Amino acid sequence: MTDSNLPTSPTSNLSVFDRLNNWISSSMSLRLVIIGILILILLIPLGMIQELIRERMYRLEDAKTEVARLWANDQTISGPFVTVPYTNYDFEGNASSEGILHLLPEALEVNTTVIPEIRKRGIFEIPVYQSTNEVSFQFIPSDIPPVPSRKVHWHLARICVGLSDTRGITDNLRFQLDGKPVEFQPGTPNLSLFDHGVSAPIALNWTDSAATTMSGKIDLTLRGSNSLSFIPLGKTTTVSMESPWPDPSFDGDFIPITRDISDKGFTAEWKVLHYNRNFPQAFYGTQPVHSSAFGVKLFMPVNHYQKSERSAKYAVLMIALTFILLFFSQAINHIRIHPFQYFLVGLALSLFYTLLLSMSEHIGFDGAYAIAASMVLGLVVLYLKKISQSWKYPLITGGVLGGLYIYIFTLLQMEDFALLIGSIGLFIILAVIMWMSTKIDWSGGVPAADDAEG
Repeated sequence: MTDSNLPTSPTSNLSVFDRLNNWISSSMSLRLVIIGILILILLIPLGMIQELIRERMYRLEDAKTEVARLWANDQTISGPFVTVPYTNYDFEGNASSEGILHLLPEALEVNTTVIPEIRKRGIFEIPVYQSTNEVSFQFIPSDIPPVPSRKVHWHLARICVGLSDTRGITDNLRFQLDGKPVEFQPGTPNLSLFDHGVSAPIALNWTDSAATTMSGKIDLTLRGSNSLSFIPLGKTTTVSMESPWPDPSFDGDFIPITRDISDKGFTAEWKVLHYNRNFPQAFYGTQPVHSSAFGVKLFMPVNHYQKSERSAKYAVLMIALTFILLFFSQAINHIRIHPFQYFLVGLALSLFYTLLLSMSEHIGFDGAYAIAASMVLGLVVLYLKKISQSWKYPLITGGVLGGLYIYIFTLLQMEDFALLIGSIGLFIILAVIMWMSTKIDWSGGVPAADDAEG
């Protein structure tokens, strides 16, 4: 028998490219390697999308800074307190240096009403406020240890109020001291403790045994942005605050002893004793008083940039699970899907996060998530319908993807239980994948169930 009479192999007349294509189509291992490479390639646009989200967050911070520059910055109210200059003398009786003695009030009570307002800078919304502050205080003669080489100039004493941004003062300060009106002047006599504020000269001589207590009241209208804080300079400091803002964020060294939050606003009250802080009632020079500040921030609960950034962290999971689903359908149902078609599906899933980011800036996160997910699901389902020429497989894929989008949306709404629910969900997904993998004949891509029947 000659060679011409030998039976020919079905692939003997195929070109090299046709044989390579058949090998790629039939090799499970090679197909998984290609899918893995495609996922790695898709990390590039996903990284660009995450960078875009961070860029929009930076633009929001820039908008906040710009609004604060025009309106007023975060405000911190400190005081009132008394400053008295002193002079140090050397052994020969010559003046050697100057300094400031600070005296803090025995009792400090603040009643504050915060009226919020939303300012827009382009598409960004920035919370600002205007506050009315009624400050009542009382000073008592302090037991200041005498220093022989130090002379305190009591006749130069001033009462001061520290403010972080004096541009926020919108009306004349009404100041009464022992029942008599006193006019504040801009600035404080020493910038080592507070950079900005107002002050007024007072007649004070606490070295006299007949010295009496000093009490007063200050009415201060102050506007600011984002937060309002106080420094507990009183031996006993009490702050009461009310506002129609429904989402306060209490921060600082002290939390309110009582608070009531509802959709109509909040009320809160703080009480701080001098034992709770790390500086005395009277001191020479400076002390770390700023570290004891407390107050409230006007929290914006719907921060779509943070949620968009969190959702983008699940992008690789979404793409990987979708590719695994396509792989199983290709292996079990013998649907031919080209690697380029995998790549196009991956790009569609990546585009979801750009749609989500752009639409959430205008309609909010929840609505943007629903619309973006619907658009991507519709695109993927119709594309797979064109590939498979049937509705069964695309609808199953769309149902699984829809479930994944709902699952991730649920995780984004959670805080305390996000890790627990996420871990349980990933375990269930892995279990399903492991079960689906038993349906595949990994040697040739034929369903294991078919082999058993044969």
